[in-house]
Amino acid sequence: MPRFLEAVLAHLRGEVQQAVQAYADAARLARGGGAGEGCIPYDAIRAYAIATLKQAIARPPQEGQKRWRETFLSPLEREDADGFAVYAASGDVAREAAAAAAEIYARIEGDLGVGAGARGEVVLHPTREAYVAADPTPEGSPLAALALGREPTAGVCYETLDEEGKALIRIEVDAGQPRWLSDTLPHELVHMAQRRG
Repeated sequence: MPRFLEAVLAHLRGEVQQAVQAYADAARLARGGGAGEGCIPYDAIRAYAIATLKQAIARPPQEGQKRWRETFLSPLEREDADGFAVYAASGDVAREAAAAAAEIYARIEGDLGVGAGARGEVVLHPTREAYVAADPTPEGSPLAALALGREPTAGVCYETLDEEGKALIRIEVDAGQPRWLSDTLPHELVHMAQRRG
């Protein structure tokens, strides 16, 4: 299971070679070990590895990110904060969130002793529906099969690539729920600091 999850994370980061190798290791362990609770069958792991390769050939990560940005970011207003950009449905919300996020992140950064890292962005989806619709999990991804999507969550932080292929840490928040600014955003900013550290 740990090798399988390692493969999933490498896949989501666009590290295709590492993902396929981790899938192969997981498949070898699955084939050699006995079936038990929590085990993933060899055939299923092999199918995930093939899907990863097909996706990598058909759709490079940069192209997927470019389409994602055109679909979900272009309608939003942008406000720059210290170390990341904030996107929201209105300029007022973007400014308020950017100021709050910069202050919160500075405290987290000081507490954890984290230095500069990959570029970051915070995307505030105005409704629950918009948040769920923006799930970037690739089609056929093992993440979907593991039911680890964002449906039950209020926010998510993940590493990805921008449209130029550079490392990016993205936070997405369901800003349609009442405590997104006081609870969800600070929680996800901790994850951003952890990933940078």
